[in-house]
Amino acid sequence: MTQRSNSSDGPEKTAGLSLETKLWRLAQILSAARRIHSSLSLDDVLRSFLDTAVGELGVVGGGIYLHDTDSDSLVNAFLRQSGEVTAQDRERWKTLAYEALRRNDPSVCERDDDGATTISLPLRDESSKSIGVLQIHGPRGWRLDAGDRLFLRELSHFASLSIRNAQYHRDSLVKARLEREIAVAREIQLRTLPREMPAVPGYDVAGISRPAEETGGDSFDLVPWGDGSLMTLLADATGHGIGPALSVTQVRSMLRLASRLQTGLGDVHRHLNDQLCDDLGDNRFVTAFMGLLEFKEHRVWYHAAGQAPLMHFRTTRDEFAWVGASSLPLGFFPTTATKDPQVIDLAPGDILGLITDGVFEAESSEGEMFGKDRVAAVVRKCRLQPCAETIQCLLDEVDRHRGTVPQADDITIVLLRRTQDS
Repeated sequence: MTQRSNSSDGPEKTAGLSLETKLWRLAQILSAARRIHSSLSLDDVLRSFLDTAVGELGVVGGGIYLHDTDSDSLVNAFLRQSGEVTAQDRERWKTLAYEALRRNDPSVCERDDDGATTISLPLRDESSKSIGVLQIHGPRGWRLDAGDRLFLRELSHFASLSIRNAQYHRDSLVKARLEREIAVAREIQLRTLPREMPAVPGYDVAGISRPAEETGGDSFDLVPWGDGSLMTLLADATGHGIGPALSVTQVRSMLRLASRLQTGLGDVHRHLNDQLCDDLGDNRFVTAFMGLLEFKEHRVWYHAAGQAPLMHFRTTRDEFAWVGASSLPLGFFPTTATKDPQVIDLAPGDILGLITDGVFEAESSEGEMFGKDRVAAVVRKCRLQPCAETIQCLLDEVDRHRGTVPQADDITIVLLRRTQDS
């Protein structure tokens, strides 16, 4: 096995060529460049480049390997061979291509191996960043002459520009398609949120959800549940983006189905949890508050599945109670025993607040979290205002606290206030 690296593929290698030969090669290069540049399809560019190189050099075959910078690996883009190609051949050629890439040398690398010659030429863009490797396969002992080197070097230069342009074009199409799909997903998710707040006798009810990205992992719902009850849902899936958005949308859809069947609160909690255990992958779960407000009795029966803290502002005492979760998040473990729901009694003027981590954990530029105390200060100050205005005051205060720090997590707030005269 022999290997030859020609580190000098510059003008000195082609100085002995006649003017006629140089002009002939130049005409070939320009003609090939026009064919390669004629398409923005990456597959077309790669195929045209490989076919031209193999055809003009008159060899048995070759290949193109693209460099994946994220994994620092080579992807076998195209192979052109006249005979049978074995898995061993593919692996050997790819290994030789990777060795040429790692040499960090733009010159041709020639290698005799198993009765054949493999010529590898690293491809680089206009900023000298690695694109991949062009490989030529010929008979043992075959070598490029000076004219071949001129042709291959200049052709590779033109082809590298076309490959990069085609990659940019492909990426822009993928980005545009993804943006359209995200816009559709956002529209669908926003349509699942309540379009208007339900009228609840003796109560002021409001809610809002503001995702950190185009789609979010938070959601809420307010659903009339028979005579004298309102089902209140707040759900927060791990992470934010399209995946978590699908999870919380699923929770909301299952809750809506349960409302049509008038299922009991315990059954809702059990079935939601067990279905998410089946559907969600490892390390995925949803924290959720599911509560039935019995507005005639002024009582909230609830399951807080990993969702905490719940805020209960007792207006007449001017004090806040921060209530913890009553069970594990949904999707953690299948239900083995149904727990009794917890209960909160609401006196006149009391406010029940369901607030996700995006509020409590919002950080300032100094890394200080917004926290419960600031939430309490805003709610106390705005306690006599409509809940929708209190929510807006809370959002404004969170934004002031963050300053120039981007919103890092989804924000969802639901407030239920018993009016003073109810």
